[in-house]
Amino acid sequence: MNIDKDLLQEIFRKRIRASLLSFALLPILFFAMFFSQNYAGRESAAEPRPSHHVDLQLLYSFLVRGVEDSSLGAPFKAYPIDVDGHHATLVEYPFGSSPQRTDSTSAPKGIALYIHGFNDYFFQREMAEKMDSAGYAFFAVDLHGYGRSIREGEPRSDMHFASEFFAEIDYAVEMGWHLVKSNLERKVYDTVRDSSNEVITRAITAIKRPPSILVAHSQGGLIASLYMEDGRRDKFGAVVMNSPFLEMNFGFPIRKIALPLIASIGLYFPDYSVGSTGNPNYANSLYKGEKGEWEYNTDWKPFKRPETYLHWVRAIHKAQTKVREGLHIASPILVLHSGCSVKGEEWVEEYTRCDGILDARLIRDVSPKLGPKVQTAQIDGALHDVFLSKKEVRDNAYDLTFRFINESLAGSQVH
Repeated sequence: MNIDKDLLQEIFRKRIRASLLSFALLPILFFAMFFSQNYAGRESAAEPRPSHHVDLQLLYSFLVRGVEDSSLGAPFKAYPIDVDGHHATLVEYPFGSSPQRTDSTSAPKGIALYIHGFNDYFFQREMAEKMDSAGYAFFAVDLHGYGRSIREGEPRSDMHFASEFFAEIDYAVEMGWHLVKSNLERKVYDTVRDSSNEVITRAITAIKRPPSILVAHSQGGLIASLYMEDGRRDKFGAVVMNSPFLEMNFGFPIRKIALPLIASIGLYFPDYSVGSTGNPNYANSLYKGEKGEWEYNTDWKPFKRPETYLHWVRAIHKAQTKVREGLHIASPILVLHSGCSVKGEEWVEEYTRCDGILDARLIRDVSPKLGPKVQTAQIDGALHDVFLSKKEVRDNAYDLTFRFINESLAGSQVH
């Protein structure tokens, strides 16, 4: 075997530089952490603490404002969610709408809510159809600052605290159930409309709430993890994490030394911009106009990632630190991840079959920290968004996902 000595020397030099940088940063890190206590107290006081309470009157005011979704068109519907000073959007794929579905009269086996990732929004028509065909009512939420929920003058894909999204997720879950319930009540009434009021009432009150299912991608998986940990540990009958953002995709010195330092500096200069990061190769692997097969709104999911700030870096670091320390989510969790990762600004073939955003090995290694019922599944040939991979790859992922959900919901009593 021939060994490139120049290459080995370059690798050695890079490791030496990284080590020296790490030692040089240590005094700064200790200094920032020492003086961070007062600022951390102020930050803690500013962090949202959602009450878990859903105001039904407010919820119904959202439901009556539902319209045909302007992005995906019929049969998709969009509903506003305006809570805690933020605007989010719930997207519904009415149960029984899938062209592959033959039985439109049965009740759903569960109600699925999808949460997108960073620089992302819901556009996966195929996911909605497959969920519906498998017997699950399907909903998705565009969190505030993303996709359908973007408002003029509002930062895109921004986050100060993971908890700032919890209230809109609470409402999305409950709105999904109320829409399913309303649909079931109409079907029951159509069936027994000629019966007595007592029979109609008894039939309607016999409707049972199906278990809730959470499907979350990348940063959505990180937010969902803390959302469940915050008093919702057994809220879902099944949870599917699609390449969750549980660790930054950097080497050990940056993750363990530089990032804590940057996160500490974020206390003092939260609105300092760190620019727009990343290369467009992952987007190229997805977009039909480039090397992928998917069409989506590039104003909502641009090739160049939105400008980010130190408060976002700090929020991500704090959330990931909580995960590493160990969560206690009681729901069964399936974590899907690719079998390989790829980096670099130059386009290479690996971008068509590997995770071009995160380190798949770190996802696998950190996932068991989510709770006691975690299964990890390596999907060979998968992209960062496993369900946007090549057809044979994503079909395999869907088969695995539905087997997991079916098994998890067997005898499930959670909602």
